[in-house]
Amino acid sequence: MIKKTIILTAFLLVLSACSKSDDKLEEDSTEQEQNPEEEQSPEEEQSPEEPSECINKQISYAVTNTINNLAITEMIKTSDGGYIGLELSEDYSIHKFDVNFQPQWVKTYGGSDFDSSKSIIQTKDSGFLIVGQSKSKDGDVLGNFGGYDIWIVKLDEAGNLEWSKNYGGNKSDGISLSKSVVENDNGNFTIVGHSESDFEESRNKGGNDALLLEITSIGELVFIKTFGGSENDFGRKLVQENDTYNILIHTRSTNGDFNKVGNWIVQIGKTGVTNWKTFVGGINSGSLAINFDNQIISVNTNFYDHIYHILDLNGNILATKTTNEFGLDKQYIVNEVLIDHNNNIKIIGDLGLANDMDAYILNLCPSLENINTMIYSGNDFDNARSIIPSDNNSYLININTRSSNIENVNHEDLTSSFMVKMTD
Repeated sequence: MIKKTIILTAFLLVLSACSKSDDKLEEDSTEQEQNPEEEQSPEEEQSPEEPSECINKQISYAVTNTINNLAITEMIKTSDGGYIGLELSEDYSIHKFDVNFQPQWVKTYGGSDFDSSKSIIQTKDSGFLIVGQSKSKDGDVLGNFGGYDIWIVKLDEAGNLEWSKNYGGNKSDGISLSKSVVENDNGNFTIVGHSESDFEESRNKGGNDALLLEITSIGELVFIKTFGGSENDFGRKLVQENDTYNILIHTRSTNGDFNKVGNWIVQIGKTGVTNWKTFVGGINSGSLAINFDNQIISVNTNFYDHIYHILDLNGNILATKTTNEFGLDKQYIVNEVLIDHNNNIKIIGDLGLANDMDAYILNLCPSLENINTMIYSGNDFDNARSIIPSDNNSYLININTRSSNIENVNHEDLTSSFMVKMTD
């Protein structure tokens, strides 16, 4: 049974996670405002290399498309030149667009209870894999182990269901954010999330533990591994490099696998063995990417600042920097980090909370020097969700909005998505 799309008022409160009063497993990616004095201070700041000529780069922005009456939580480019996105809803609702963002098809999968898609990739066979969480045990959902399960759906190129499977234990398990799944060279899939459950391979240490899950191309379990302490710990983002997974984990524990509250990068080998873990600070959101120099770029936030780290693939910190680029007393929320064709760093995120939220775009040199910033601020909330490589030195940023006064956005309904073309 297909359920009505979730009212988008909830989007103001939880943003990148669908909100329900009993949905205690969901990590609030905005997190509540906290006293800056409570932040765990990162290690002493280290200066990056001298800035290059990239600080003089000219970058242009233009609104290109508006998609009315649709809030998209993650969008990616597809191999046919079009795009595919996940709708914020109580089912897995997948929208396929052509190169001009004209609708091609919509598919909806789920059951009678709450099902929330979080991340999507296109697979090597030109199909799609969607990961999220489900409380249903009927319809397209074949069962439930307890509370919320991680629910993974495999589609063919036309969006038809090939298979779906649940993963979890006796308590709630789930996916926090986008960019939480990768396809491996051998066709397996690796997913990062969180779990309150006990598994034969890995016992729960208290609250939510961060979780790493690997499955085969047909959904068979390869391994489950959890990380955490006595408090809540969440797996946030996942990037793959050669034979390793680099995971951004937010922890509130000071025991077990972690000894400081904040964000950590943990590197895991292909067999699930931990290679290293490095504390990168921050009390709120974060993301990471790997640049062309095989360095990890980590972007985290405290209350009013970005906290940048450059690490090598052995977990050593090469450079750090903490800045408030916008000079505003608004909470920073980092949603995605992307390395462009010139090895520069592109960041999208949000400033503020609820109706006061603005979308921002930030461009940095490899040396962490600021090139350019852009804010989209209307009379209601504006929320940057995805950054997508396009063509000819250009990138598309998907922004959800309830504002009615942003120039060139033809907003006609409660919540819409619009695309910004950013060109270097």
